[in-house]
Amino acid sequence: MIAVLGHYPDYVRVAASNGWPHFQVDMDLWLSWSEDEQWAENRAFLDKVIALRGRFILATPPSKARAGSWFRKELDYIALCGYSARQAEDFWELLP
Repeated sequence: MIAVLGHYPDYVRVAASNGWPHFQVDMDLWLSWSEDEQWAENRAFLDKVIALRGRFILATPPSKARAGSWFRKELDYIALCGYSARQAEDFWELLP
């Protein structure tokens, strides 16, 4: 399984142009949740990919992850799950 991560709108563009899944929630629903609820939903998406030992394609290079962003939080969480970043041609990916 492949899933795309990165800063918005980069990850949406890369996912759409390649037909790959990405985390997506209705904006009204997202805004109705607390930050803890948002993170729980985001983490559930990540956990599905991790359980399948899938790979994450990064639409934004890891070095461009902004402190405090959802993307930074995703990278940190995935690293704790044993994944590491690797540059492959013109993009970055996270592999188990």
